[in-house]
Amino acid sequence: MKQVIALLLCACILRSAVGNTSLCANRCLIDYDASLPCQCNDVCGNYGNCCEDYYTVGCNTASTSRCEDRCLVGYDSSLPCQCNDQCKSFGNCCSDFDAVDCAAVHSGETGSMTLAEFAEDLWANDENRVASSRYTYNRGTYISNTNDKTDVSLSNFFSYFDSSILNGATISKFYALLNNYIATEGNTESFTSTENNEITAFLDAIFSTTVMQKTVTYLINEGLVSSESDLRNKMDTMWFEPYNRQGTDDSSGFEHVFLGEWKSSTTVNGFHNWIQFYKEENEGDINYFGYVEEANPNLISMQFSWGSSSRVKKLTSIMLGASPEFEMAMFTTCFLKHKGSLCTFTLDGHTVQIQTYSQNTDQVGSAYFAV
Repeated sequence: MKQVIALLLCACILRSAVGNTSLCANRCLIDYDASLPCQCNDVCGNYGNCCEDYYTVGCNTASTSRCEDRCLVGYDSSLPCQCNDQCKSFGNCCSDFDAVDCAAVHSGETGSMTLAEFAEDLWANDENRVASSRYTYNRGTYISNTNDKTDVSLSNFFSYFDSSILNGATISKFYALLNNYIATEGNTESFTSTENNEITAFLDAIFSTTVMQKTVTYLINEGLVSSESDLRNKMDTMWFEPYNRQGTDDSSGFEHVFLGEWKSSTTVNGFHNWIQFYKEENEGDINYFGYVEEANPNLISMQFSWGSSSRVKKLTSIMLGASPEFEMAMFTTCFLKHKGSLCTFTLDGHTVQIQTYSQNTDQVGSAYFAV
């Protein structure tokens, strides 16, 4: 009886589906429907009738055990779990039903763009992203076991880096922050008026970019912030307000994610930024061990030691060429939308995930690309 009810609801859901039926957002794996202008099922490529965003949204790799971009798919007994608006009642929702906020999709309360559409829009409009022609990296030797903590790559990671990169409109402001923190956890951070002014200058610079202006609009539409000043205040708290990690006010989201920290004499925490990696390697403080995985676009996971040969970051991921505002925008958005869980979207047509963790509820404990 429950399945009959769910099947009847399926037709209603499809007819009243939120969003544009000429796009695949939230409609991946919906069965063929001749009444629709294009299709999002897994065979549309064979018939040449896929919607234009079929690959951008990621329908070609959509999982039947997840709700990402499947919120509007009706009941299907062949699937291991469901994403329709009745699955809560029947106890058969996919595990990420709440994380991707399918309930909001069903109620029509989502903003004008999906997360994937927003991310692709930022990617296309990141005017400060650094072209790959301005730097060259040597990925070195593949590391099959990160527990070995062994340097298997003789060369530095960066074999060429155009120093004028550091003069960029937002990168220069970002770079100025990199000497304002104590790397060792447990030491209370204190900031001079000059250093506080540098944080202000950095926020001023990134909020003047197209990337951050688009982020403001998206987050307002999603109901996550009320205005640009509200977002800026939230970001100031979540990224720059000190909190306790191993001591009093010894850490912050920005320090942990973008600079990295020395947890002990043997362990590095955080550290997920390519400019910081270049700075420390260029100053002779990083020894690159090798890579673990590469992924599009411009993502690499690696292992290295920092500050001493025994202080190792077993595995970290960085996005090469990314502007500071792009990373801040995507990390912030994922933190606000899917705090403490994986945030899935596409960039340049490739499926990408960001993992975030919270500290004291409204501050970033960590955020990184899950490569």
